[in-house]
Amino acid sequence: MKLLIPSFTLCACISGCGEPEVIQNASSEPGAAAQLPAQDGERSTAEPEMDSGAAPHEPERGSSGKGSAAKAALGQLAPEFELKDLTGKLHKLSRHKGKTIVLEWFNPGCPFVVNAHEEGPLKEMPLDYKAEDVVWIAINSGAPGAQGTSPKMNVNSVEKWEMRYPLLFDPSGEVGKLYGATTTPHMFVIDEDFVLRYSGALDNAPMGKADGEYANYVSSAIEAISKGEPCPNPVRPYGCGVKYAD
Repeated sequence: MKLLIPSFTLCACISGCGEPEVIQNASSEPGAAAQLPAQDGERSTAEPEMDSGAAPHEPERGSSGKGSAAKAALGQLAPEFELKDLTGKLHKLSRHKGKTIVLEWFNPGCPFVVNAHEEGPLKEMPLDYKAEDVVWIAINSGAPGAQGTSPKMNVNSVEKWEMRYPLLFDPSGEVGKLYGATTTPHMFVIDEDFVLRYSGALDNAPMGKADGEYANYVSSAIEAISKGEPCPNPVRPYGCGVKYAD
């Protein structure tokens, strides 16, 4: 199957539940049978080299059919996009309007992502919140060949971590830049009215080490939305920089 990518321009980063705040990349750098885009020879100088592999076809750039989209901004409608998952199924974000949606920027080769899924909150949060009708979606915006983009690694990680939610692929990086995703993980929470309500860190415990009393910002945002209360204050996302093509 070929990957459909919306045609977007731009890039900005946002945090918290109020007005957008421009931030820099965080300083911390450290399923099913799948048919994935070809991404050979992945390498990284920032993180340890991980498994690499290839699938038969290169991704094909697609269009959302909506022209250029506005940048993501807190308190505004979330930008629409369409991306394909591990099995080639096309996912349209607005299909989930009416539910709380969590977007998780993903890189299976990033130590922060590994820790969050193996020892941290992402080991159980997505399944726990699924029971509360929250939609959880992971997105890999790494450029083909970059660290964390090997098809084999992504398939193996989904199976190992028992991720029972879609992992979508954005090899052009257009959706990641549209949302201003800077790190993995970088988390976004969208409310039932399709309004972007939170953007920032998963919690205050990079690599499982909390700064003071533990706080899970994504859980707090989800709960605040359910109660009609303000979301957590802006918190700079931590993790590995998203491996964009440029």
